[in-house]
Amino acid sequence: MDENDKNTLCRRIVETVGDAVVFADRDGDGKVLGPVAVVRDVTARWIREKKLRQRLAFLEAGQTAL
Repeated sequence: MDENDKNTLCRRIVETVGDAVVFADRDGDGKVLGPVAVVRDVTARWIREKKLRQRLAFLEAGQTAL
């Protein structure tokens, strides 16, 4: 994998995943071996935030019951 492929892979990880940290894995001489990604599943948080946004929209519309 050349440097361009490694950079492309890192960009694709960040673009695809909402919550990721990507950094380069290097050997003892500092040569980049490849990307390393730490990814968290934020589905539960996303669902909670979606419900809060829906509730806020309801309240802003003057409604009090779902």
